[in-house]
Amino acid sequence: MLIVFATCMLLNARERRMADSKLKQLTQRIVDTQEEERSRLAQELHDGISQNLIGVRYAIDWRGARPAMTVPMPSAPSSGVPRR
Repeated sequence: MLIVFATCMLLNARERRMADSKLKQLTQRIVDTQEEERSRLAQELHDGISQNLIGVRYAIDWRGARPAMTVPMPSAPSSGVPRR
């Protein structure tokens, strides 16, 4: 009876070590996957912001390259009295 009990305890301990090992592997896979996702997301954000900034720069350059479109203000009738 004691031999059966000892054998069961050894098997139980071995199974527990194997389960702990698998748990560590799965935990590491989760951490690795999270890091990959963070990296991918950071790259997408970086690329998106860069595209927006380039678009703004082109818009500013384009606006600076063409003459400003202004509408002339109608002049007030002159009464001959200088304004101060």
